[in-house]
Amino acid sequence: MRLSNLLAATVASLVTLAASAALAQEPAAPEAAPATPEAAPATPEAAPAAPEAAPPAPPAPPGGESPKRAVPDYDGRGSEPTTAGDVALWVPRVLVAPVYFLTEYVIRRPLGWLISTAEMNQWPTAVRDFFVFGPEKKAGIVPTFFLDLGFRPSVGIFAF
Repeated sequence: MRLSNLLAATVASLVTLAASAALAQEPAAPEAAPATPEAAPATPEAAPAAPEAAPPAPPAPPGGESPKRAVPDYDGRGSEPTTAGDVALWVPRVLVAPVYFLTEYVIRRPLGWLISTAEMNQWPTAVRDFFVFGPEKKAGIVPTFFLDLGFRPSVGIFAF
C-alpha cells in the first residue's frame, strides 16, 4: 500500500471516529436539586405539576451505530437502469470464475505465503550455507537440473 493511501485511510478513520463520538454524546441533563424532607410539600395537591416528559427516543440499532439515511439524489436523475449489457456480462464472469479461483486461491496465495515465509525465516541463506562451505564461501557442491523440451532431463553436480 502506498504511503498516500495509508495516510488517506488513517485520516478517514479518524474523521469517522470523531463524528461517531460527537453523535453519540447526548446533552447533559440539568442537575436536580437534592430533595430535603423539610422542603417537600406535605400534600400532593400542594406539589407543582410536573412537566410532561418527552416521548422516549427510538432504540439505538445494535452495535451503537446510527441509522443509515438514504443516499440523496442530487441531480434528480435517479439511479441508472440495468441494461442488457450489464446482464450479459455475467455470462463470461461465471465462465471465467473457476479459472480465477484456481489461480488466486490455489496458486497465487499459497505461493505468496511460501515466499514471504522463506524471506522471514531466511531460507535462501540456509540453503546457500548448506551447499557452499569454507571460511570465505569459495568452495561448494551445487546440484544441477535441466529439463529440455525433448523430455530428456539432465541431473548432475557442479563442484567448485
